[in-house]
Amino acid sequence: MRLTTVALAMILAACSGGNGTIVDSAAGEVAGADVQGAFVIGLDEWMVDSPIDTLPAGRYAFRVENSGTETHGLEIAGNGRDWKTGDLEPGSASELVVDLTPGTYELYCPEESRGQDHQNQGMKRKLVVRAS
Repeated sequence: MRLTTVALAMILAACSGGNGTIVDSAAGEVAGADVQGAFVIGLDEWMVDSPIDTLPAGRYAFRVENSGTETHGLEIAGNGRDWKTGDLEPGSASELVVDLTPGTYELYCPEESRGQDHQNQGMKRKLVVRAS
């Protein structure tokens, strides 16, 4: 099943205008038809893996998957807005649908466990949202 989803995502990405983004059908199904795009964000020790660094402003669905061995989560913060998945146990996933306005956002893991601040361990990245 996952192989089929990945293959479909690759086909959709190839048809999306060649911008290099990966569209994930599972995230799109959760969000409905009112989103501009759907993406998978992977969490692992100690990284946030995202196929995108820049997007036009709009509504997006993110499927957040924890493939690590620790509990992780994703927080998207910027422009006075904040979205969170909550705690994701290893092997679990969650969906976020967000309305992004132009500006710079931080994608990071807010978890702190065993004396380790996951964000400071490298689980962060920037997302730039440009005007449509």
